[in-house]
Amino acid sequence: MNRHYLLRLLKSREIVAELLKPRTVKPRKIVVDYSSPNIAKRFHIGNLRSTLIGRYLGSLLRAAGHEVISVNYLGDWGTQFALLAAHWPQYSSSIQDWNSISDLDRIKLLTDCYVAANAKAKANEQFHQSALHLYCDMETAIMRGEFNSEVMRFWTEIREISIRHLDEFYR
Repeated sequence: MNRHYLLRLLKSREIVAELLKPRTVKPRKIVVDYSSPNIAKRFHIGNLRSTLIGRYLGSLLRAAGHEVISVNYLGDWGTQFALLAAHWPQYSSSIQDWNSISDLDRIKLLTDCYVAANAKAKANEQFHQSALHLYCDMETAIMRGEFNSEVMRFWTEIREISIRHLDEFYR
């Protein structure tokens, strides 16, 4: 490398793109999946780490000339959400003023409910099986496009609360 090239490079605002330019063979379309945190749970350091790494990789890949599609899906479900949904009717009966508390307080309550539901599932196989059955019902409903069941309305509400809560971290 000659001195003039290095001086130009140091003055360049796009130093990464400049360094990667000769190495880029053919631009590609690349998907970068961000943290995609679980709904009904607080944002944690693992989510932050994944988000920062994803953002860095996306910037690096764009600078190298690639088309980057960023994905951060909020609303996935699985056994963890089925456990929460199965235990929520019993757990929520003791909560007063659900509609007047902050989203952060709602997330805290949902997290506490999930912890209680998980402990209950470990101690009670019948409850665990009912949660798995609920999970299957959700999968069937989504395949049929049926969003009016009680559990799907609950999922929609919790997803919206979670998105508002997570939006604080993604700004």
